[in-house]
Amino acid sequence: MPELRGSAFVTFWGPQDRLDETIQKVVRVELGPDGPMVSDFAVGPGLERPIAVAVGPTGHLYVADFHSGKIIRIG
Repeated sequence: MPELRGSAFVTFWGPQDRLDETIQKVVRVELGPDGPMVSDFAVGPGLERPIAVAVGPTGHLYVADFHSGKIIRIG
């Protein structure tokens, strides 16, 4: 996904006793000359406990989910 070059991705997850979609998410951090800009990138069902992000050889973004034990492809 060429449009994502120069970005960093960070996972967030909250307390174990609730699934608050505003907490369970992946954010994109765009690194620019004016400083970092943070925006939600992936939020919602399927991302219950995102713990790791990786870019595959084809440029797709993969997110590992601790709760489900699945790896989710984004893009």
